[in-house]
Amino acid sequence: MAIAAPYGVLAMVNWDKWFISNPESWKIGLGGSIALVLVSVATLLVTKSKEDKNLTSGYVALIIGWFMAGFIFKLLGMIMLEIADIMFITGTGLCAAFGLDVGSKAAKKEKLKAKEALTEAHKELDKEQAREEIESATKVF
Repeated sequence: MAIAAPYGVLAMVNWDKWFISNPESWKIGLGGSIALVLVSVATLLVTKSKEDKNLTSGYVALIIGWFMAGFIFKLLGMIMLEIADIMFITGTGLCAAFGLDVGSKAAKKEKLKAKEALTEAHKELDKEQAREEIESATKVF
């Protein structure tokens, strides 16, 4: 209880700022819950070695660890919904990036075709101009 007391005091002192006027107060609550879980795990690791196994057969550590794991999974469940939403939105962005990449590659192919056609047209024009110059030069003689 003494370990959790500072969290309670901080929550009471900052109640208005953290929970009443804050539009995303759930983040404060979730962060505080995760902090409590972490301090509980640390406490369990320290006190586990002091448990009298002859008296409890290790059940105290097992029970505390079991409930802590359940609590952690509960918190992860809440966070997972947010992570899933972020991943779906990111997936939409990945689809858009894929579409732009495909379009870019197709545009590069078209540009290359147009450039080759233009180069070929210039060559043909040069050949035609050379023929005309040769024909006009031979007509003079």
